[in-house]
Amino acid sequence: MDVILKHEPMTIPTYEPYAANTLPFFLEKKAYQGATGRIYPVPYTDRLSNKPVDKEYDSYTLENEHVKVVLLPELGGKIHGAVDKHNNYEFIYQNTVIKPAMVGIAGPWVSGGVEFNWPQHHRPTTFMPLEATPKKNADGSVTVWMGEAEPFHRMRGMVGITVYPGRSYVEAKAVVYNRTDTPLPFMWWNNLAVRVHSQYKATFPPDVAYGNDHDRRAVIPFPVMKGVYKTARPFDYGKGTDATWFSNIKLPTSVMVMRGQSQMNFLGGYDFAADAGTVTVSCHHTSVGKKMWTWGDGPFGRAWCANLTDNGDRYIELMTGVYTDNQPDFTYIMPGETKVFTQVWYPIHAIGETKNATLEGALSLSVKDGEARFGALPTCERRGATVRLTLNGKVLYEKTADLSPETALTDSCPLPEGAKETDLCLTLSDASGKALVSYQPIDISKKQPPKARPIPPDPQDVATIEELYLHGAHLEQYKHHTYVPEDYYLEGLRRDATDLRCNLAMGRSMLEKGDYVSARRYLEAAIAKLKMRNDNPADTEAIYHMARLERLEGHLDKAYDLFWDAAWQYGWRSPSYYEIACIDLCRGNKALAMEHLELALETNARHFAARAILAYLRGNADDLKAILDIAPQDGLTRFLLGRLTGETLLSDYTLGRSEDMTDIALDLAHAGLKAESEEALRACTAPSQMLYYHLAHLTGDAPRHCSLDYCFPNRLEDIPALQANEWQAQYLLGCLYYDRMNYTAAMTAWEKAGKLNPTDAYTKRCMAQACFDHLSQPARALELMKQALELAPDNARILYELLQMEKNLGFSVKDRLHLLESHSELAKMRDDCFLDEIILYTQDEQYEKARELLLSKRFNIYEGGEGKLTRHHGWLYTLMGQKALEAGDTEKALEWLKTGLVYPANYGEGRHYSAQEGNVYYYTGLCHEAMGDAAKAKEAYQEAAGQPSQITEMTFFTALAETKLGREEDARKTFRSMVEEGEKRQASSHRWGYFGVGMAAPLPSELDIKRMNLIDAHLLMLLGKAGLGQDYQSDLDALKVYDPYNSKLDFFQKLGLVK
Repeated sequence: MDVILKHEPMTIPTYEPYAANTLPFFLEKKAYQGATGRIYPVPYTDRLSNKPVDKEYDSYTLENEHVKVVLLPELGGKIHGAVDKHNNYEFIYQNTVIKPAMVGIAGPWVSGGVEFNWPQHHRPTTFMPLEATPKKNADGSVTVWMGEAEPFHRMRGMVGITVYPGRSYVEAKAVVYNRTDTPLPFMWWNNLAVRVHSQYKATFPPDVAYGNDHDRRAVIPFPVMKGVYKTARPFDYGKGTDATWFSNIKLPTSVMVMRGQSQMNFLGGYDFAADAGTVTVSCHHTSVGKKMWTWGDGPFGRAWCANLTDNGDRYIELMTGVYTDNQPDFTYIMPGETKVFTQVWYPIHAIGETKNATLEGALSLSVKDGEARFGALPTCERRGATVRLTLNGKVLYEKTADLSPETALTDSCPLPEGAKETDLCLTLSDASGKALVSYQPIDISKKQPPKARPIPPDPQDVATIEELYLHGAHLEQYKHHTYVPEDYYLEGLRRDATDLRCNLAMGRSMLEKGDYVSARRYLEAAIAKLKMRNDNPADTEAIYHMARLERLEGHLDKAYDLFWDAAWQYGWRSPSYYEIACIDLCRGNKALAMEHLELALETNARHFAARAILAYLRGNADDLKAILDIAPQDGLTRFLLGRLTGETLLSDYTLGRSEDMTDIALDLAHAGLKAESEEALRACTAPSQMLYYHLAHLTGDAPRHCSLDYCFPNRLEDIPALQANEWQAQYLLGCLYYDRMNYTAAMTAWEKAGKLNPTDAYTKRCMAQACFDHLSQPARALELMKQALELAPDNARILYELLQMEKNLGFSVKDRLHLLESHSELAKMRDDCFLDEIILYTQDEQYEKARELLLSKRFNIYEGGEGKLTRHHGWLYTLMGQKALEAGDTEKALEWLKTGLVYPANYGEGRHYSAQEGNVYYYTGLCHEAMGDAAKAKEAYQEAAGQPSQITEMTFFTALAETKLGREEDARKTFRSMVEEGEKRQASSHRWGYFGVGMAAPLPSELDIKRMNLIDAHLLMLLGKAGLGQDYQSDLDALKVYDPYNSKLDFFQKLGLVK
């Protein structure tokens, strides 16, 4: 059967998010999947809809006689789902609705299908449209390419989904191209979702013995997990829990298999109820990562799955990481480098749990009660296939049969007494005797666990300059969210101002910040040390970056000579010759440029820009078409080919994306092709203000103007185009610098913008953020934020940022309530703002009002932000219960307290296994005690005393309950643990958390980590000392300074537990 391609609209019920916020979001110190959560220049969507509408999507369906796969390019270019046509088993989970939840780095994320995550996890554009390019291939297969230029660095990435005639697998071929002039870190995770239930089992290679958490924070035996998994919220798996059975894991869990832990090429899962499953195959030498993620089979997981679908579906994710084995774990891709890699997924049935799989087929083998049971399933029709089982080379079983993706072979064979499983070998061969897949059981008992990754010391505590450099390099490569690489490099330079490594690293860093003066100073120092004894160094990286700097500053002659010097060494040969050729073209020397482009391609034949420009200069359309055979969506190549042929080869998608057309234009201008560059800019059908500035910079004409909505410049090449003395240019320039953490330059630009246009709300808001977070000007920040809200009274984010600023400046509860009540409708638009209003009403003892508001809205919790709403739920009903108890109404008190243990459906959140509700249980015990029911009181106190053990302010109720149970010494020990934990946090108050997963993201105006840590530290010490009967006035005084209206302390005071 030929492969059928259908391109047609598909109607799916969809909970459409509201439009993304037009404000630039500078989310500093936020973690996302273990790495940085910075999202600029991606627009942030912070409001979801809770009502579905039918929406039509542009879909592609690929189908042969075995499988049917559906693609949705509009949703981040994902595989929407896939079905085995022989049994209608959905081997790639296809969600019946598009129901985004706040899981993505930029907000919305949807479950199901296969998500292709790059340059980090999850894909920043996971809920944004990608370009789709279908292609029918000479072998009868059909491919649909889906791709984009990623927003952070403008690398290009695309994935081609192919179905072949007669094959049961779906292939994904990825092409990643670094079109920039600098090395960049990236990762690629293929994120497969499979529908699960109690009879579903994930299948990891049998040579796996250990798994680890994000950033290798914790290591544990796997798949049978034993002992405590020391993640952000540790959990004890006891003597052994097989984590591959879905129903065995009750809590959100990530387990990754790191590089070197498996020499096998597959991952999968099996649905024993359907007697069918899924296999994914990729080369373990490059696809080094394997991961399982589950929300857990508990209330928390069920609530999250309900946030993502409407039919009760549960799912897990089975991921494979290419050039990465963790989240975070990044690999560098060099300037002009292209990486190409493939993976396949295919359905299996009848054979049970897979023990090995290849592109050609899958095998199962198990031994029980002296019998071997096995199965084999090929991925295409195999007439005369042979399945053979041997023991130490001796054939125990052999059968020849016609097999196919529809027809598996399953059988069993008795084993000789004393036979060892590890001596067995099962093989599936084709009719010629060629082995398609084989499996020999592996003894993993002697495997040693990998080491958990330690937190780096403070820079001043690192022993050597080399280690300082290596710590900084790790933080830089892994895009760390809180620790700053430059802190380690600068400590190295404090010890030795001439250190080559640290000067080079600082030079690169300053270059990326757009601080060219500092970059020059560091790079000059690096080159001086590099050439201390040798003018011809073995590594010319420092020279290459100095050449980049000269080029960015417009010093072409200096850059030219330096690129030549850098080209002496092979590692920098190709990018340097490319830059040399571009300068040749800027000088008008076409012949020399062609010679140098050939030299660039001698070293890197897949330097697409070099190849495309050389082909264009030669007028060779065939060479351009050859590039498109590898990377069909490369914009520069399509533009140049279209110029040669007179055709419009760029898609409407590309022509309508200002950033993509600017990429093409900048590449052309960089190569001296100014007429072509201007043509590319003018061809854009939806030009942005940034495109207009580039056009003006190129032609010398005055810039045109349009809306600044979603215009977020972030390239170094944007800087020279933003030098116009007008407010729009200076505002955009400030955004670019601020994102690059060049705060002084950002503020200089915004000050200019503010003077040129005093009525722009966004300029004032951005200046307020800079003043508060980085310039130590809180009073000015507050005034600017107030002005911003006056100028943009319908922007709920600005209201929220003002509210947070007032909170962190010590404004009273009533002052903040007044702000919110003055903008009541605006506050309701944001869950975070609305919840803060509810907390403030609770602090103001307007409990009924707070309760009414809690029940009035459907909340959309973001992943990682769980717990704030549900914890306040417990506090509110504890306070209401205590008030009723104090009034002598124990029945009403019990009613409120029981309500405090039930989360309404509108919260969108289930009970987390680590939820601490000791306050509710303790006061429940007091109620039963007041009613004379000692047995129920004891039961409630036992619940309070047995709450999850992490030390927080809620630990206070554990100790109170221990006292009630007559365990006074345990109570004192618990109170002392609070004091000790507070002292520990006080001693390390200058430090941010290191491991990102499980770490709360700082809210607006909360970048003073010492203050935030001291608030937590003093609260714990105060409560611990209060429980021990010790004086805690100093801690109370400190809290009055750092956070005078702290809600947690306020609630303890309302309960009469502290003064």
